[in-house]
Amino acid sequence: MNANFEKSSQKIAATSASELFYGTNKQTKESVALKIYNVTSSDPRNTLRELSVMQRLSHQNLIKFYNYYESYDQTVIVTELAQHELLEYIIEKRYYCEDDCRGFIHQVMQGLKYLHDLNIQHGNLKPENILVKNGVVMLSDYNLHNIIPMSHTLIAPGFASPQQLLQQTDFNADSYTLGSLTHLLLTGKLPFKQSDDLLKETLRAQLAKDYEVKSTGISKNGQDFIIQCLKSQPSIDELLKHPWVNDTVPVIPLTGTQMQLKRYLAQIRLRNGSSVGRETLKEVVETTNGFTDPSDE
Repeated sequence: MNANFEKSSQKIAATSASELFYGTNKQTKESVALKIYNVTSSDPRNTLRELSVMQRLSHQNLIKFYNYYESYDQTVIVTELAQHELLEYIIEKRYYCEDDCRGFIHQVMQGLKYLHDLNIQHGNLKPENILVKNGVVMLSDYNLHNIIPMSHTLIAPGFASPQQLLQQTDFNADSYTLGSLTHLLLTGKLPFKQSDDLLKETLRAQLAKDYEVKSTGISKNGQDFIIQCLKSQPSIDELLKHPWVNDTVPVIPLTGTQMQLKRYLAQIRLRNGSSVGRETLKEVVETTNGFTDPSDE
């Protein structure tokens, strides 16, 4: 490990691409998070340029990026340590309503606006990367697609946009993710038909742009916000002007949603996260309604 940071043996989480550990800054004694990938940079010059940018980023709704270092076969990313994932935080709340959801989404949008104003795409927005610290929603793992080789990054069906699933450039993909995320936080489910073959069915629905927005229990403005995100992928600036973000919304308890979110969280943890590797994604995409990976053409 780096001389400035000490890795704990206590693991926070793990996926097929990385492991996340508690750590300590040896000089300040501050607790940090250490994410370890079993890969090193394929383009050191670009990596250094991106790291220089990330170290200057500072916003209340972003997890602070502290450091990056490599060994002969590993990459370690050091960041601020949060207290909860957003889904955990919502499940534990004694009272949760649509107005609370809007407040959380608004904070997510503020973090995204800061990044987008700097021409930086988050590119990996999903429930596991939306954290809470001292009651404040914070985004993590932003811009990693410009640091970690694509072959060692994961992608989240249901949250990644159809263009991202086909490995095409899509700067407004973060807006699409907001639609799926908002629907999940309001209903406990993604806005797609789901079956036992969750991965394949979700991908098929996304690629066909076949989404289902729940019409009961969500305000009309909330439904329209979700549809606009999924259908049109407006800019974050445009979404911040949407009536759902600015007008009064219901404060009726969403107790059923909290219960459904608890089941959803248990499900994705059983699968070690909501994401899949790109080889798995490629296999599913190639067999889903004739869609093929454009990189093979």
